[in-house]
Amino acid sequence: MRWMMFGALLVLSGGLGCGGASPAASSGEGATAPPPPAEIKTYAIEDLPAVDDRPYPALDEGRIQFAMPTGWEPLRPSQKYLFACGPKDNMTNLPRITISASDTPADSKASTTAKYAQTLAGKLQTSLINANKKPIESCKPIILGENVWIRHVRKVGLLDGPTAVQSLQTIKGGRIISIELSVPAQDNPGDAQKPINYEKELLAHRDIAYSLAAHMKFPKDKPAAAKEKK
Repeated sequence: MRWMMFGALLVLSGGLGCGGASPAASSGEGATAPPPPAEIKTYAIEDLPAVDDRPYPALDEGRIQFAMPTGWEPLRPSQKYLFACGPKDNMTNLPRITISASDTPADSKASTTAKYAQTLAGKLQTSLINANKKPIESCKPIILGENVWIRHVRKVGLLDGPTAVQSLQTIKGGRIISIELSVPAQDNPGDAQKPINYEKELLAHRDIAYSLAAHMKFPKDKPAAAKEKK
C-alpha cells in the first residue's frame, strides 16, 4: 500500500510548475475576484519535540540527512523502507516511524514548494478517492520548519491489527520522500467516514514525526532559483 501512495504522488507531481492557472475574473459588473489560497498550517522547529544532537548516517546515497527523535531507536531493517524507528524499550511494533524514497518521473523533478502545494494536495486527494483509498484526514499541505510536505491519514490493515498511518510526502532532488507514522487503532464499524478510532494514539506521537520532518535536510536538492542562474 505504501508504494501505491508513492505512485499516486508520482503521477500527480508532473506539470505543477507551469501553467494550469485559471484566468482572472473579468472586471465587469457582478464579477468576483478568485478566492485567495488557503493558508498552510506551519510549525516552527523550536515548537516541536527535540531530536538527537548527532545526525543519523545519511540515507538514499546522501540525499536525506536527519536526526533520530529523542528517546527513539532504530528498528530492524526492511526492504520496504530505508529506515524505521520506535520508542526505546517499547514491547510492541507500534508506534513506528519509517522513511522511504523513490524516483519521480523524468518530467516531474520539481521540488515541492508552498506555491504549488495546495494544487498537489487536491489532485492527490482526488486520485486516492478514485482508487477507493479515501483518506480519513484529507491531503493538505503543511510546512514543518522550512520543509513543505503533503499530509494525510489513512487506515491500513497490518498483522498488528487496525492501524492509522499519518503520511508526510515531499519531492526533493528528483525523489519522493515519505515519512510515515503508524499507530494502533480500533475498528469503528458502521462509520464509512471514520472507519477507525485513532486520534489519541496519533496525537501522542504526531509531533515527533513532525519534528523529524522539520529537521530533515536534502543536500542534493537544488532550488529552482539556483538552476536558473546557470
